Amino acid sequence: MGDIQNSFIVKTTPEKLYDYLADPKTIPEQLEGSIEVDVKSEGLVLEQGNQCQLTMTRLGMTQPVKISVDESIRGKKLSYRQVEGLFRSWRHVIQIEGHDQQSCLCKDSIYYSLPFGVLGHVLDDLIVRSDLGKILRSRSQKIREAFD
Repeated sequence: MGDIQNSFIVKTTPEKLYDYLADPKTIPEQLEGSIEVDVKSEGLVLEQGNQCQLTMTRLGMTQPVKISVDESIRGKKLSYRQVEGLFRSWRHVIQIEGHDQQSCLCKDSIYYSLPFGVLGHVLDDLIVRSDLGKILRSRSQKIREAFD
């Protein structure tokens, strides 16, 4: 099982950042340049108990993905997991806290495991972990830009 963390400061309030992250329509913007995302679940908000259907394309490969929200506390935490998709398991935990009067700290943690047994571990070591780290850092930059 792999895990990746990334923390960054955003010039907005915790509530506004949470609302942005809880809106599935912003996912394509967050991942632009890394993963092409088509949101299939219209009018949905990522809140506890909801599931969201997406189509994600990376490196020419398209995969249907369904995520299920496990925990949502406005302005503080959003946690969801993949219930359908490429990974054997995938959980994304976003924690938000105030930093100063004009900004907040966002902590991203991704916990995942790949299918394919030993081959999955080798792929993780050689490619996946590094690639996911780049995607997560690019995503944080896109989120910061959305509030500049």
